[in-house]
Amino acid sequence: MKKRKAPKAHTVPALVVTRSAIETKKLVYVLVANKQVSYPQGKSSIIYIGTTKEGLRRVAASAAYKALSVLKHKGIKTLSAYILTYKGIPGLKDTHKHLERAALAIFKLKYGDIPLANKQGGNIWHAHKSVNFFGQRTLLKKLQRFEELNAAE
Repeated sequence: MKKRKAPKAHTVPALVVTRSAIETKKLVYVLVANKQVSYPQGKSSIIYIGTTKEGLRRVAASAAYKALSVLKHKGIKTLSAYILTYKGIPGLKDTHKHLERAALAIFKLKYGDIPLANKQGGNIWHAHKSVNFFGQRTLLKKLQRFEELNAAE
């Protein structure tokens, strides 16, 4: 007689949805791994910065898609998605795209390259016009805060 396999109940949630993620459609999201990755000028657990005008649905799909390749790296076991929001800037179209470009530019300035799972944005530079809308230090603090939050989990 075959021994039956018992199902395993995982205690860590596979997905957590917050109100901020469903309140807006156009947003920027940051995927953060449980382990830091080496970049030319330091280490960071941020592995992707993206934008969407589709809201939470796109964030979840992107996290699942990126997880397929990122979770293969040694030591990376979890991937968390954080939302980066903004107040609209009068007269500026597609503010979410500017925020994504600014975040990529600041990340590249700090770490010497774009995040591991980003494919586009390699040619972006820290003085990109989008950075002027949000401020370098403030944006860098927000990105570093995601790493701190993820490390505390």
